[in-house]
Amino acid sequence: MESSTDRQRKYSTMIVNKMETKMILEIVTIVRKSLNGGSGGGSSSNGRGRSSNRSGSRPSSTSSTCSSSSGSSSSSSVVVVVVVVVVVVVVVVVVVVVVEVVTVVTPAAAAVVAVVVVVVVVVVVVVVVVVVEVAVAEVVVTVVTTTAAAVTTGDVKRRAIRDSNNVCKH
Repeated sequence: MESSTDRQRKYSTMIVNKMETKMILEIVTIVRKSLNGGSGGGSSSNGRGRSSNRSGSRPSSTSSTCSSSSGSSSSSSVVVVVVVVVVVVVVVVVVVVVVEVVTVVTPAAAAVVAVVVVVVVVVVVVVVVVVVEVAVAEVVVTVVTTTAAAVTTGDVKRRAIRDSNNVCKH
């Protein structure tokens, strides 16, 4: 016949396993959304590029801007995936260690500690994902701004060449 300590240990282990599974599913959902958001952002900016091409405004500038931003989105998705995977591994190790220690000390408190740790971990993961997304957004803004500056410089050079050609004709 098993003791109450053994039953509590089995119960707390079962709760931790369910919480870990739920947390991993939440993280996978976040990663999938960020991956879909990255590819979706690239296609929407390409759509804007096509519409501006139809209107007759500088096709080269819009296509270079779109390709730059979509490339950054794919790299941002990789960064998010790497950060989330690292956080998941650390969190699972911390949860298992904390639950094992608490189970040895007081089996009745193991379930409560497991729930608290999982909630804290989910909050940390969400914060990390938001921070990474903000950092990636800054990189995308920098790339787009740099591309726009390069396009503007090209326009200035073209105008200067055109003006010098006009001067030569006269």
